[in-house]
Amino acid sequence: MPSTYREAGEEVCALAKILMIKYHQELDEAGVKVDFCFAFGELDEQSEKKAPAIMQNGYRALGVPRKLSLKDRVMGRGDCEITLDGDEWPRMSPEEQAALLDHELEHFECARDKTGGFIFDDIGRPVLKLRIHDRQMGWFDNIASRHGLASTEIKDFRKLFSEGGNTYVPYVSYEGALLEDHHKSLHPPEDPKPPAAIRKLVPKRKDGPEPEPEMKMTVSVNGGPAREMNSQELTKDIQSNFFHTQPDGDEEILKNAIATIKAEGRASVALLQSRMRIGFATASRMIDTLVQRRIIRPKAGSDDYEIDGVEEAQ
Repeated sequence: MPSTYREAGEEVCALAKILMIKYHQELDEAGVKVDFCFAFGELDEQSEKKAPAIMQNGYRALGVPRKLSLKDRVMGRGDCEITLDGDEWPRMSPEEQAALLDHELEHFECARDKTGGFIFDDIGRPVLKLRIHDRQMGWFDNIASRHGLASTEIKDFRKLFSEGGNTYVPYVSYEGALLEDHHKSLHPPEDPKPPAAIRKLVPKRKDGPEPEPEMKMTVSVNGGPAREMNSQELTKDIQSNFFHTQPDGDEEILKNAIATIKAEGRASVALLQSRMRIGFATASRMIDTLVQRRIIRPKAGSDDYEIDGVEEAQ
C-alpha cells in the first residue's frame, strides 16, 4: 500500500492536455476533467522502499485509472482520476512519461447514446466508460517450457506476433511460421516430401530426440541494416542499442552520488536508490564506478561500502 499521496503538478496536467488534444479528441471535446495524483511506496525504518507504490491484481503498476463517482463530481472533483507511481515518475524520460499518460488516458471513453451524442449525468458532466486492454497475458515460463505448442502461453505468444508483431516488435519479421513447421517435422504427414518452403525451414529428422531448431529472424535494430540473427544475437544487439549508458549523464549522476554518500557517511546500492530515486541498475553502476575510482571500497561481510576518497573527489 502507498505510504502517502500527493497531487500531481501542473506539468503533468499540461502534458495530459496535449495528449488529449492530439490523441483523445473525444475526451477533450466532451470537456472531460481528469485528476492526477502521485502515490509513493511505504518506507522501512532505514528509509528504504518496502514495496512498489502501486499494485494492481498482484502486479506492480506505474499507473491506475479510475472513474469517479457522481458524489465526487458534485463535490468538485474531476470525472476520472489517474494515479501515477511517484517514485518512478522522476526517473522516467519525457518520452516515457508521455507514453504512460497516453496509456492511462486510453482507458477512458465517453458514453454515447443511440444517435452518437455524448451522454451527460445529472450535473451535466460527461459519463465515462473504462476501456480494457487490447491484450492481457497470463504466462508461466515453466508451462511454456514443459508443454511447448500445447501450452496457452505459446499459443498466445504466436497470436501476439501474428496479429501485432509489427506493433510490438518493430523491424522484426519471422521467415515463416517456424514453430508450426517444426511441429510438422515431428509429426510428418503421409506424403514423405513436404512442400519446398517447409523443406527449407525444417531440419531433416534424425534418430533419437529431435533438437529444437534455432529460430532465425530477419532484423533491423534501431534503424540499422537488416540481417539474420538468432535470439541470443538479437538480445545482445538490442541491449547494445537501447540500453547503452550515457557518459555525460552518468557523470552528473556520479557527482550527486558522491554528494549523497558524503552527507550520509555511508554508501550502498540501496542508499543511492532511496536518496537519489534512481533504478537498481543505475545505482549499481554508480557504486562500481566509485569503487574503480577508489572513492569507496567494499566492507567485509556487508552490502555497504567504506568511504575512502570522497573529500578528494569533491
